[in-house]
Amino acid sequence: MPNPTDDAKCKVAADWTRDLTIQGWRKWQPEMHAGSEETSRLIINLGGIDSGMRVLDLASGSGDPALSIAHVVGGEGHVIATDMSEGMLRIAQDCAEKEGLGNLSFRVADMEQLPFEDASFDRVTCRFGIMFVPDHVRAMREMLRVLKPGGKVVLVCWAHWDQPFHAGNIAIIKRGLGPAPPPGTQALTPFRFQEAGTLGTAMRQAGLENVQEQECRVPWDFPGSAKRFWEMWYDIAAPYRSIIDGLEPKEREEFVREVLEVWTPRENGPFLHLGVRIVVGVGEKA
Repeated sequence: MPNPTDDAKCKVAADWTRDLTIQGWRKWQPEMHAGSEETSRLIINLGGIDSGMRVLDLASGSGDPALSIAHVVGGEGHVIATDMSEGMLRIAQDCAEKEGLGNLSFRVADMEQLPFEDASFDRVTCRFGIMFVPDHVRAMREMLRVLKPGGKVVLVCWAHWDQPFHAGNIAIIKRGLGPAPPPGTQALTPFRFQEAGTLGTAMRQAGLENVQEQECRVPWDFPGSAKRFWEMWYDIAAPYRSIIDGLEPKEREEFVREVLEVWTPRENGPFLHLGVRIVVGVGEKA
């Protein structure tokens, strides 16, 4: 009998390892890195990440926040960036080489079965990744296992989907092409932990202590126009690209128009200002 968990994991892997997805993320990596700087800074500050630390970053994708963290821990520290996609990690590795980061290494890894020894990291971070793990509590327990006593886990997820940054997602949901995740959903969507308290509850269930969950508003400035941001969104939105491609030409034109109506008023000079709302969970190992 098929295992739904295995099927879900295979679907996520297929979305994020296909060639078109990797090509899109490589093309837009500089813009994504620039836009996500404030989120990376928040992770570093809330996690108390400092010089000399050994940090594990999960679901690193094309490199953030692992690249930013590597600059902070310096030559006395070390960061291991992991992802299920070897292709995405190659993008991150190329960026690390360009930035001269010799303290950053890379490894393909499954969050539910981390290939690291117990108590081997000072901090574990994961930005926009835990939402796509079928057994998220198991993954959090793995984070706890590899964390040193007194160490911290920092997890970042999307807050409620109804925000301008997610105009493309909203257009999909309004058309019934994708579900609006109900409270407490276990669906592997970007908004799995949008309801207040759900991320913190899962972290406590996994055994983390002194858990603090908060919703934060973070600047996200894209260096370009709304139209250019749409091009990027389409190229990198792995779970949604096939939905867009399935629209009839007229329907697709209307879809894009609706999305640009949300984004265009946020253009200001050379930037598109799209502040985002995120949920951040921080927990400790006793």
